[in-house]
Amino acid sequence: MGRAWVILIVAIAGCSAPEHGAVLPDAPPLGPTDGPTDAAIDAATDAAPGTIDGGGTGSPDLAAACGAVPVTLDDWERCYQKRVCEWTVNCVPMNPYRSVQDCIDQGDAVEGGRLAAERRERKRAIDEGRAAIAPAAFARCLIETGAARCNTAQFNASCLTRFTGTIADGATCHGDIECASPDAVCQSSCADACCTGTCQPKFKQGQTCTDRHSCEPGLQCHRTCIAGDIDTPCTSDRDCDSDAWCDIAAGLCKADFATGTACTNPLQCGGETSCVGLSVSSGAPGHCLRISSAGDHCDALCYGNLYCDSSGTCRDLPALGQGCSALIPCAGPDTMCDGTLCVRRGETGVACGAQTCLPGLFCTSELNDPDPRCAARRTTGQPCAAPGHCESYLCSGNATQPGTCLAWSDTCAQAARRDP
Repeated sequence: MGRAWVILIVAIAGCSAPEHGAVLPDAPPLGPTDGPTDAAIDAATDAAPGTIDGGGTGSPDLAAACGAVPVTLDDWERCYQKRVCEWTVNCVPMNPYRSVQDCIDQGDAVEGGRLAAERRERKRAIDEGRAAIAPAAFARCLIETGAARCNTAQFNASCLTRFTGTIADGATCHGDIECASPDAVCQSSCADACCTGTCQPKFKQGQTCTDRHSCEPGLQCHRTCIAGDIDTPCTSDRDCDSDAWCDIAAGLCKADFATGTACTNPLQCGGETSCVGLSVSSGAPGHCLRISSAGDHCDALCYGNLYCDSSGTCRDLPALGQGCSALIPCAGPDTMCDGTLCVRRGETGVACGAQTCLPGLFCTSELNDPDPRCAARRTTGQPCAAPGHCESYLCSGNATQPGTCLAWSDTCAQAARRDP
């Protein structure tokens, strides 16, 4: 897929508050394989369950990635969380986590409870037969999401198709995972636990598309949905998959260069590398060099929880009590920059402003409290203005019209249809 996401991450990097920045989509973490997905995904679905290569359920790659080959839904989910955290900590520029374990432990709190809520929704859909694990695609997703996949993991087509749904286009659904079309959206306008909507598919190859995320997984939007595979036609880098760049002269998507290769375009480099030393003024080429470890050479950006200093070297983000700035945030989700120093975020009851509370808390300024304080997520029936204000991650209101926290339900099998 195209790599405009790199630009987005750079824009986010200067912010001290954790955000996407932090995680892959639990991403849609990541349908059926009869849609126009990449050849790699098609091959994955022909493999034996739990493998990426047809080598049997004891696939050493999958076992190495997860610690053991996943069997239960919880096994798959835990490994996915681990792999996403490995990618986040090593690849997302100036991400808030100190380590992979820090990301595993704090990720849901940083996301205001979103990750746990999405996991509950997936479990419910599978328990009630509206969705299932797609083992081969899920296995490939786990292998292709990791610390050395900085430019390719975020919109990985196998991750977007790691579950299969049973609900047809236009039919009633409770969540995205239930839709049968690849990466389809369950479109609804209500917020309760058993809210229903209708499955809205993404555009297929050759169909007119609206934006870069409107096509089915493995496709790029260039007025119509196109393949983006290596050696397919292109007119810009946005037309190519994330492991490729557009050779304008040839009009074809070309594979990323190997580490150390001379480059004239940052998108020619993949993995943990970028085109370091490229001169815009003289036109001198750079080289595809790693920018994900402290001490690596850099031009302006480093991957992971690092920053590029004035000498062109990747450095660790500052820790509690060390100097920081608007451009150099602090390491750790429990710290923030007060303008000059890294300080601890606010505990429950501490006076606060936007994004100054510890992960898992929110500032009541978001509820127009005249004396805002850091507060824990709320129980059913209490006031809220966003899902992250509620233990259930379900809020009937929004920032302009506050509501109340709604209860979660572990079953929706008998839920009545609601208008989307």
